[in-house]
Amino acid sequence: MFTLLAEFARLERETLRECILSGMDEARRQGVTIGRPLGVTEEKAVFLKKYAAVARQLRAGLSVRNTAKLCDVAINTVRKVKALL
Repeated sequence: MFTLLAEFARLERETLRECILSGMDEARRQGVTIGRPLGVTEEKAVFLKKYAAVARQLRAGLSVRNTAKLCDVAINTVRKVKALL
């Protein structure tokens, strides 16, 4: 019984995925841009300048968690800065 329900769930996921992909293809054919709008992301230099305090703390050898607490930013922001350094 469980195997049968699992198979139905898999088929439903597959059908949903096909519908989404075909809808995206149709939108592309009509000229719609899929994804993040242009000009939304910040450049590397601008991002590092915005979070200069975070970069200083990381260069000083502080951990990601301690840097996030000291600079009052999210841990993921600190991780992004660390990846860009």
